Amino acid sequence: MFDSNSLLIIIISVLTAQSIVFSIFILFLVKDIRKAVERVNNILKTIDSTAQKLTEPIMSARGALGAINEGLKVAGLIKKLLRNNNVSQEN
Repeated sequence: MFDSNSLLIIIISVLTAQSIVFSIFILFLVKDIRKAVERVNNILKTIDSTAQKLTEPIMSARGALGAINEGLKVAGLIKKLLRNNNVSQEN
């Protein structure tokens, strides 16, 4: 029926065709993975910029609260000094 040479040529041809189809499939898969990674990267950039926009007011509020806290400490010290002055003036 088939001699060994023709059978070998058929097997090599089938394997070559299969390798070409597999390589094309891998190329399309890599393209899809690249597109997915780009989409995820864009989503992460959007999340990062949104997080920065959200944290800026919080950091400003934190600074304002810190300033108010320091102001209250200074007011407490002034009040303490005034009490000490009143006590020393009464004696």
